[in-house]
This record gives sequence, structure tokens and C-alpha cells, in this order.
Amino acid sequence: MNRSDERTLMYNIGCGDMRAMKHLMDRYLEIVSRSSFRIMLDRKDSEAVTQDVFVHAWNYPEQYDGDISLEMWLLRLTDRYSRLRLLRRKLMYIFGEQPDLFVTASPQAPSYDDYVTKQAWGLYCRASVKLSARQRVLFTFCMLEQLSLTDASVITGISRRRIAYLLSGAETKIKKELRHYGKADEYARYVGFLRMMADGLVERDKLKRIILASIR
Repeated sequence: MNRSDERTLMYNIGCGDMRAMKHLMDRYLEIVSRSSFRIMLDRKDSEAVTQDVFVHAWNYPEQYDGDISLEMWLLRLTDRYSRLRLLRRKLMYIFGEQPDLFVTASPQAPSYDDYVTKQAWGLYCRASVKLSARQRVLFTFCMLEQLSLTDASVITGISRRRIAYLLSGAETKIKKELRHYGKADEYARYVGFLRMMADGLVERDKLKRIILASIR
């Protein structure tokens, strides 16, 4: 869609057009749910973030002014709601609750790669606990979704120079975890594996039904 079509779509959503909302989800649910899972590392939290993003789009369509693409606007909301949910996790720790920070329903790793089937995803979960919320978001957007630093800057409001610094820190922390397994030199291969991990994970039809039920 071009920018004019995107503005029209959001205008129709603002008029209560459910077909327009379904079209929005058909087009963008995959990248929002995949990105949120890579940030949150938990299916339940990922589904909650994805629901928050699309409910926000339904409730406040006028906030989309067409200055950026609709995909980037939705990823901006993904950034916002993911960070809020990560903060909620920290608060739960402060008040004595123990949320599971690791993946509880890890997807199947590619069967042709024995190394990743046993260690890689769990290793990323452990490494991610040591990353700041910003590092987790930026690693997801820039390294896993492969957005440019410029796009990431537009989405997050962080300067390109600061993003590069934060990504460097995230890379150092992840390589430190890899070093425990003698795999520090396989960082590029490891990132390539992580890029595949969230594909097909979320039950999107079920999530669409949940979102539609919540906005009616």
C-alpha cells in the first residue's frame, strides 16, 4: 500500500469499519507478533503486546498521520507496549512475584542444525535477561527484523549513534554467553538462526479472533 492507501485504511478504521481492521491485521499481524515474541521471549506476553498494539490502532486511528509508513507506526507501538510489559515484569519481581523470564513454549528448531536444537534459543533467553529493554527492542528490530538504523531511529526516537552503541553492547553480552560454549566465533550463524525462530510460532487466526472480540 502507498501512504495514501494507508491513511484511507486508518480513516475507515476510525469510522468503525471492521473489514478495514481485518485487512490491517491480515497485512501486519505477522511482523508485530513476530517482533513482540523476539522482544518478550514468551508466547503469552507476546500475544498480550500484539493485542495491545492492534486495540490501540482501533481505538486511536487518528494518531496515524501518514508521516511514516503504517508498518513503522505499528512497530513504534510494539516498541512502546513491549517496554511497558518488560517494566511490569520488573515490578512483579520487586513485589515478590516470580514471572518466568524464559521461553515456556519454545518453537522447534530446524532439525538440520543439531547445535541450535539443544542450546541456541535457551542461550538467547539467558542473554536477553542481561540486556536492557532498549537493547532487546533494538536487537530485535535491527538484527533480527533487519531494519536499518535510520528506520529504528524513527520508530524508537533514539539517535542512530546511540542505537549503534546499544547494539554493540547487546552483541558483547550475547557473545559472552556464546563464549561459555566455545561458540563466540559463531555469532553471525547464531543470529541467522534467531531470525528463523519466530516464524510460524504464533497462532495468528486465534489471535485475530481475540483482538476482534476485544474491540467489539
